Amino acid sequence: MKKTLKKRGVLSFEWIMICVLLIVGILGGLAAARNAFLSEIDDTIDVVNLIDADFVTSDGG
Repeated sequence: MKKTLKKRGVLSFEWIMICVLLIVGILGGLAAARNAFLSEIDDTIDVVNLIDADFVTSDGG
């Protein structure tokens, strides 16, 4: 009986470690994806701000 409990304890510890590492990896990946997305949005905003619209006249022509 003790042998079975010992194996279950080791297996549950391994599962806990796997789940913790998986959660940490997912959170790190989501943070990296968020930062990359915000960087791309920032670059897009910079490009839009650089568009020169001086050629547009007020009368539409």
